[in-house]
Amino acid sequence: MNFYLKQAIQLLFANFAIYLLLLLITQTTDFTSYNAIEGIALFFMLSTFAVVALLKLVHDFAKDKVGFAFMGLILIKGLASFLFLLPGFMADAKPNFAAIMFFFLPYFIFLIYEVVTAIGILNSIYSKN
Repeated sequence: MNFYLKQAIQLLFANFAIYLLLLLITQTTDFTSYNAIEGIALFFMLSTFAVVALLKLVHDFAKDKVGFAFMGLILIKGLASFLFLLPGFMADAKPNFAAIMFFFLPYFIFLIYEVVTAIGILNSIYSKN
């Protein structure tokens, strides 16, 4: 199966599971988030797919730069996450700790997915040598 299609399908299922988890949290508690659940889920699905796809492209064209690309892409994703949260911090009603964790729970779950994928790509490089 095509690498990009496989990643898109896996991310779609992971994103759906996380969306259901976030929906469950909001339905069973009186918790409200500044960001919409759909926006958070879409942000992470697209940004994670972009990181994984770009890592694969770097692997295809410059195998020795995959580690550097991973570090740079994670930095860019972290900055994009900050920009995603910035309107909440600029509003009059500041988000509380729970609202910030509501955002970073999926962040760290998808970060683990990216790390596992990057390790798989790096292992494919070094297992051939």
